[in-house]
Amino acid sequence: MTRQIQDEVIAAERVKHEEELESVRKQAEQDAGKKLESQYELTVKNLTETANEEKDRNKALLKQLEDLNTEIRGLRRKDEERDLQMKKTIAEEEEKIRLDARRQAESEHQLKDREKDKKLSDLEQQLKDAQIKLQQGSQQTQGEILELEIESLLRDTFAFDLVDEIKKGQNGADIRQTVCSRNGTKCGVILWEFKNYQKNWSDSWLSKLKQDQRNESADVAILVSSTIPNNMQSDMEFRDGVWVCKPSLVVPLATALRDRLHDVARQKAIGEHRGKKADLMFDYITGTEFRQQVEAMVEVHQEMKDQIDRERKAYESSWKKREQQLNRYLLGLAGVCGNVQGIAGQSSIPTFKGLDVLELESGL
Repeated sequence: MTRQIQDEVIAAERVKHEEELESVRKQAEQDAGKKLESQYELTVKNLTETANEEKDRNKALLKQLEDLNTEIRGLRRKDEERDLQMKKTIAEEEEKIRLDARRQAESEHQLKDREKDKKLSDLEQQLKDAQIKLQQGSQQTQGEILELEIESLLRDTFAFDLVDEIKKGQNGADIRQTVCSRNGTKCGVILWEFKNYQKNWSDSWLSKLKQDQRNESADVAILVSSTIPNNMQSDMEFRDGVWVCKPSLVVPLATALRDRLHDVARQKAIGEHRGKKADLMFDYITGTEFRQQVEAMVEVHQEMKDQIDRERKAYESSWKKREQQLNRYLLGLAGVCGNVQGIAGQSSIPTFKGLDVLELESGL
């Protein structure tokens, strides 16, 4: 019993002690939890404060870093701008130097080109002058050779004639050939002109030779040319009072003309029995001077007649145009009158004198 009570007491004490221990443990746990919580809160607070401080410091550092980066970028941009400006300035200076050098080189080159062109132009002009002189000399030489050949040919072929060269520099033809008979009687004069070196024909040669013929009182004028007019039918033709032929026909033409001069001289010799005055008149009428004067008068007459014909054609053309205009005017007037008579009645409109015939002619 006592033992049981003791056991119960001990058990009760044990339970009580365990409860106290549990209470102490719980209290200790609560106290420890509160302490840990307080420490945790303090730690969290400290950590939060530390984190906030770090954050603030980081913000400040970031701000400083941003400011520094901004400043660096600004400095870098300024450096780049200075570098670009320097490069631009250097490029402009280089371009200026290059342009100056190019202008100077171009100026020197142009000066050299002008000098070269001037020299080339002078050389070309000298060459042209030399070629012209050479060509003129060659042409003149050819003409002189032809003249000498024909002069020699005339002397050899017509041994009785007097063949005289007209000196260079004198106005006139090239050769004067005095036709003579076997006994030395002068029968007439042939005047020769040579154009062997000209490329193109000129009608002025004929008028010049005709004037030379009058000045020399020559009977016949012959123009020898390797170039003849395009409208010539053959290599020999009597043209505007002058015989024109090619060099190959000199002897045949001269032979025919000499025969004619011999015939004229023979006919004049037959009439020597006539009286002195009659002879003088006959000689004058049949002479070269009279013929040339008559030919000159005929030429003037022909020129005046041609001028009158041209003026007559011009006036006739003008008169014809005016006549056509007048006819058109009268026809128009007749047509108007006919229309009016047709509208108002012919009996109401008087008949106009002269228009009735015009109406019949026009078919109105």
